[in-house]
Amino acid sequence: MVDQNCQVAPDCYDAAHEGEPMTQLLWQIPALFLGAFALAFATNWLSLIPWRRTGSAHWTERARLLWPARVSATSNTLVIPAVLYLTLKLCYPQAAGAWFLLVVAALLGAILGTLSMNREIFAGYDSRRLLQHLAAFWVLHLGIWLFFLGGVALMPEEFGWVTLPIIIIILAFHFFWQYGLNLKFLRLVKLLKPATPRLVQIVQQTSSKMRVQVKEVWMLEGPMAQAYAFPTTNVLLFSNRLLELCDDAEVSSICAHELGHLTESKTTLAGRLLGSLAIFPWLLIKPAMNYLGFFGLVLIAVLMFVVLRFSRSLSLRMEKRADQIAKENELDDGAYAQALEKVYRENLLPAVNPTNKQTHPHLYDRLLAAGVTPDYPRPKAPAKQTRMGMVMAMGVGFLVAANFILPSLHGGKPLIANAPTSYTNSPPLQNPDPQPIRLLSF
Repeated sequence: MVDQNCQVAPDCYDAAHEGEPMTQLLWQIPALFLGAFALAFATNWLSLIPWRRTGSAHWTERARLLWPARVSATSNTLVIPAVLYLTLKLCYPQAAGAWFLLVVAALLGAILGTLSMNREIFAGYDSRRLLQHLAAFWVLHLGIWLFFLGGVALMPEEFGWVTLPIIIIILAFHFFWQYGLNLKFLRLVKLLKPATPRLVQIVQQTSSKMRVQVKEVWMLEGPMAQAYAFPTTNVLLFSNRLLELCDDAEVSSICAHELGHLTESKTTLAGRLLGSLAIFPWLLIKPAMNYLGFFGLVLIAVLMFVVLRFSRSLSLRMEKRADQIAKENELDDGAYAQALEKVYRENLLPAVNPTNKQTHPHLYDRLLAAGVTPDYPRPKAPAKQTRMGMVMAMGVGFLVAANFILPSLHGGKPLIANAPTSYTNSPPLQNPDPQPIRLLSF
């Protein structure tokens, strides 16, 4: 029988709930996994309804309606885990003690919830190869996130001798990744293959004409028509779908565009590397909030926003520059414009961006700049996100505020009756003035 004085004796509370925290953790982890999977699956399925209804429409209209669904699906892989974890933490404050396990479970669920959407969009692509590509893609991105979140978890709440080694390790991994580790991973999972003789010949001819040195050329397996340049390592990537879609003159013009990126200045390269560190300030979220409280969270968010805006602006200028270089070095008049339109049409990317502040110019404007007027009127801009995606994003902001305010108003007690406040059974600190629980989410 529980002592009637437990309601006024703090140590009685923990004694009454001994053994409950681990039991709750056992249901919380699968609950977040299944909840994230169900939410991602349902929101993605609903967001594709407008796109499904445009089967016979012009490709620009289909791409316009697909864009917000894609953006929401991508953002929801992070937003849904945040919503679920913050909701759980609000009701069960002890969840903060195992936030890493809970967030990872929700991330995995959200990622698996997007698979059906990708299979529907790329219905004409071999299912086995698509799953292999998506698995490698998510292992790649999830691995990076887990490494970063591990740094956040290990970061102490106060700046000290432990802080600097964590920062150095995370930065070292990041720059190793930028300088070739990413390509080694793609080769390891067999998504990168040696370039075909046709591709090697096109790159050699184009690079010799432009007098640009290329260290390596690889072919990327995947369902989308793509090409990438890595200025840090002077490496070019071309997808197998791009080579299937375009003739030699068109591939050469795409190659000239990518070679244009390899001729960017060292200052530009430094700016790109700075932009790649946009989320890095979140590594310091715990000490920042320990010293500055809610202002620390705002400061980090503003810093990330400023770096992202700078990165997008720089990327947009460099894409326009590379487009001009491609136009000047195309083998046949109009080859670059034809290649661009084929790539956008194949990948169902909108011909007009949702805003003027994207990393690439509008396709419609790129075609006009390349000397080709499309045979269709300028399409409408797509929505930035689906309504459900915007609701989810606003939900994160609401829950962040709630995690600061409600525990304070509730006297530091759990919002759910009889919910333990710690995953340990040690007596709580005898503090007559309960402090608001600090947010410890990524």
